[in-house]
Amino acid sequence: MMAAKTNLSGNVNQFPSITWHHLHINHGYFEGGFECGIQPEVSALPNGITLESKNLSETYSFDNPAQTQLGKQFDSDIDGMLKSLDIKVQEIKVAPGMASSEPVKLSYKVKDNTFSASDTVIVAGEGSSSTFIFDYESTSDAKGVFGNRIRLYCAENASVTLVTVNLLGTNLVHFNGIGSSLKESARLDLVQIELGGKETYSGSYNNLLGYKASCSVQGGYVCDGDKVLDINYVSNQAGSQTESFSKFNGVLLDNAKKTWRGTIDFKRGAKEAKGDEQENVLLLSPDVVNKSMPVILCDEENVEGRHGGSIGKLSEEELLYLETRGIDERTAKIMMIKSRINSIARFIPDADVLDKIHVYLEEHL
Repeated sequence: MMAAKTNLSGNVNQFPSITWHHLHINHGYFEGGFECGIQPEVSALPNGITLESKNLSETYSFDNPAQTQLGKQFDSDIDGMLKSLDIKVQEIKVAPGMASSEPVKLSYKVKDNTFSASDTVIVAGEGSSSTFIFDYESTSDAKGVFGNRIRLYCAENASVTLVTVNLLGTNLVHFNGIGSSLKESARLDLVQIELGGKETYSGSYNNLLGYKASCSVQGGYVCDGDKVLDINYVSNQAGSQTESFSKFNGVLLDNAKKTWRGTIDFKRGAKEAKGDEQENVLLLSPDVVNKSMPVILCDEENVEGRHGGSIGKLSEEELLYLETRGIDERTAKIMMIKSRINSIARFIPDADVLDKIHVYLEEHL
């Protein structure tokens, strides 16, 4: 007997600062039903890293909620969904001072016609160093809904590399919510690759709370067919001398629709903080819809912020140049797409995951 669905619907990926509503960029809208949890396949855990399934009320995040880019209300709705469906939270703890060169890989195999969700909490102890790779896969024609939330807590001087790779089929609705809380001198290196999904709502909300906390985000995406991709990146910089950097490289083609929001928010007290955000978009069809909005909010005087973006397409001159060298238009476009994704994927410290990305591109382009 099929379990009753718990529906989630509402505004997600909301701008911290509302702009003109006519642009329809202030938020996205997610709607989907969930029936069950999904457990990842987990690689061997190095000594000093533990994983335990817990009720939401027993996790580290329960008393210290880290907001994701999906928004406070949607995070609360996810909490309610976890409780109603009795979905356990995967809590990963990294022991203080522990340093591992081997990544922990969590692979999600999403089955056809399933409506599943997962929730993960990572607690990195003081002075630790660790890497986590989340990859999401399904068959190319799989339908359904899949959502994953990841909340990360870095103690003083902790360093975490976090990678998420979306290799889902083109008929799945998907959210990938990430929130981090970084204490003094903590660092997060985040890499996100978005290739699959019919509708995808992704991004991160990074709280740089401690003195000299830092965050680097590298994002790559391909949005083709009739896909909808909605990205929201926020760097909330409250600590002094904090630093954030983000770069997103993407490609749009066919009838795809993409919205990208990037916000650097310098809070009062963030003296000598620095922030930099960039998005570079390549348009390979006249029928795509691209919306990009980089924003800097500032409530502190002595800070340094930079943002920008570039939107371009293959010119007739470039195509002619390539054709004279035996490269037709389709091959040229595939080359450009792979180049954009490879420029971000090179930050992923795992050859097997890189191979999966390359295979996915070969099969879907």
